[in-house]
Amino acid sequence: MGFKIVLKVDKLLKKYHMSQLKLSKACNIRPATVSNYVNNTAKRLNIKDIEAIYSFFYSLDDRITINDIMETTADYT
Repeated sequence: MGFKIVLKVDKLLKKYHMSQLKLSKACNIRPATVSNYVNNTAKRLNIKDIEAIYSFFYSLDDRITINDIMETTADYT
């Protein structure tokens, strides 16, 4: 058994009524990469991207924590 990192960017986009494209432009991340993060299909995470996403949402709501961006779950596959 291992662990899997699950991004919750999709939930934040819905909460703040924001598009992937707007997040992409605000964070200077390729739209395809943002899509991979939103759909949890990314094979690897770029720390700078995660920092940019965190900073962006923190600028909207200073109560945001890293736990609002991602979580770990048990991977039973």
